[in-house]
Amino acid sequence: MLRRFRVKGFRNLEDLKLDDLARVNLIAGRNGAGKTALLEALFLHCAQNPSLVLKLRTFRGYGNTVALSLTKREDTPWQSLFAGFDETHTIKLESHDLENEFREQRISAVSDPDELRAIPDLQMRLPAELSDSFVPYPRVLKLEEGKQGHVDSTYLIADAENVRVEPSVPRPAPFPGHFLRTRRPVALKELAQRFGKLEKAGQQDEFVRTLKIIEPRLRRIATVAVGDDAILHGDIGLGYLVPLLEMGDGVARLAEAALTIREAAHGIVLVDEVENGIHHSAMENVWKALRQAAREHDVQLFATTHSHECITAAHRAFSEGDDYDLRLIRLERVKDKTRAVGYDREVLEAAIEADLEVR
Repeated sequence: MLRRFRVKGFRNLEDLKLDDLARVNLIAGRNGAGKTALLEALFLHCAQNPSLVLKLRTFRGYGNTVALSLTKREDTPWQSLFAGFDETHTIKLESHDLENEFREQRISAVSDPDELRAIPDLQMRLPAELSDSFVPYPRVLKLEEGKQGHVDSTYLIADAENVRVEPSVPRPAPFPGHFLRTRRPVALKELAQRFGKLEKAGQQDEFVRTLKIIEPRLRRIATVAVGDDAILHGDIGLGYLVPLLEMGDGVARLAEAALTIREAAHGIVLVDEVENGIHHSAMENVWKALRQAAREHDVQLFATTHSHECITAAHRAFSEGDDYDLRLIRLERVKDKTRAVGYDREVLEAAIEADLEVR
């Protein structure tokens, strides 16, 4: 679990520091403050795998393809990751965990011909001289991570042939990282597959109890074949099974979050706009379910919100008992730079009682 995190030169986050992180971290702030960018930076930090950059493209709505007919003068697939779209700078992601172990990653674009030729995958592919007229000119993104005085480098290479990672064998992820984007459709087939694993482990009753927070009529969940796919259905006392989505978007979102937390044991789950699809009257119970799941599976949760009701509900849910493991982080833009303002239990409670703006 991360205790501190720092991101430099990533999108609109020039130098953002987060201290005293908790098990559950709720991130607020106005549009453009960098909430989603912070989640993306954390997602990249979960693994030593530059191909996650391509997933970020799909998260932003660019689709899952990358233009490969590139010349040196054209934009690169990852240019928007760099502050000011300036690829001459280096992105830095730094963290300390609970044992104060330090971890640093550096992400940079490679353009120097000598450095390009030093990449094993490109040694036999490049001409003797590289120039602006060379087409296709390879696009290379480098991710460096230092470990015990040694620096491991992993490359994402895009050219006319394909997009690939060098070395081709993925390096093991330091901890699992899962990104839930609430503005995209729930992957119903994937949800059914994940429920099947839960059912095999005999934990389906716990899952049903979680969903009853939003749909009290729910008695059981079943997997039903629909054409070539399998989709989750629920028994809500109507005499027939109802597709999960027909019970409301909030049920499907909570199901996805609950299954993801269970799969991400000892890792990190990132949720963009956690309140999306959930009525404010159910938010306190939803937070209780997320809190319990995160504790049971040793997961650290980062979630963004625009909702004052969501923040208040989270505070009430975590105030039960002595173990208040929630932290509100408000991102603010000051003179074109983003800074983080942290709220612990006492400060957040005072702000809510005084009806101060904390979003």
